[in-house]
Amino acid sequence: TAVFSLPIKQLASLETSSQKGPNFHRLQIYDRCLAEIIAESRTFGPLLQRIKVSLLEFWSMTCRSEEH
Repeated sequence: TAVFSLPIKQLASLETSSQKGPNFHRLQIYDRCLAEIIAESRTFGPLLQRIKVSLLEFWSMTCRSEEH
């Protein structure tokens, strides 16, 4: 948990109530936390990495289909 104390403080400091749409700074912090979990976990790391890749592919396809 000590590893995540800085990102948690960063997340707490972000203002979200006045923003419309995704908060990319917040998403970057979540991505860094997930990357740390994936790197540190021998048990769940590979599975979480596959899930992350699948989600990124899905979001990429979704964004492209919304553009057309």
